[in-house]
Amino acid sequence: LVGGGVLTLPEMIAKFTAGPCEVLGLPHGTLKEGAPGDVTILDPEREITVDPDAFESNGRNTPFAGWKLKGCAVATVVGGDVRMSRLEGEMKISAQEALTP
Repeated sequence: LVGGGVLTLPEMIAKFTAGPCEVLGLPHGTLKEGAPGDVTILDPEREITVDPDAFESNGRNTPFAGWKLKGCAVATVVGGDVRMSRLEGEMKISAQEALTP
């Protein structure tokens, strides 16, 4: 969507984050001190091939199996804890561990 010029990166982020929460009437997150550390880190240049066997979810059904796509999530942090990481050479630690002197 971004690479094809359909959306700007800020528009895509809003539509995939706060937008669904607003449609469902749910609160959405914010990045500020004291807020839950819920963050997804994207690499817009990383190319992947959709492989249902590599999904973090138990769901494997997708019409996109085998498609080559540009851009993917490389890490997900929930409540300050790293839940998924495709970052190479990075040490996975919790936010609490990172903040402990």
